Amino acid sequence: AHPGEVPECAPIRGPVCRYEGKVTGLIYDCFGDFEGFLLDVCGKEFRFFAREHEIEALVEQAWRQRIAIAVVVRIADKRRAISIILRRAPEPFQS
Repeated sequence: AHPGEVPECAPIRGPVCRYEGKVTGLIYDCFGDFEGFLLDVCGKEFRFFAREHEIEALVEQAWRQRIAIAVVVRIADKRRAISIILRRAPEPFQS
């Protein structure tokens, strides 16, 4: 897979599926506006688009704290997150 290419995702049910991994980067456009994020899925990096400030804050937290997340997408549009689930933190952050 090429960087940014979206692979097959794990089916949930109906028209949605999910990717699990860790956020490896936040993407901003030339004006400094949030544009999306990069997710490492087993050593392969994929780009997801988002413009919402709430998603920016959530993925920034996951990125800074190295929290594993699940990104739920519609099968018809695999580059846009419809839901983000914080899965687990690495050992030092777990209580």
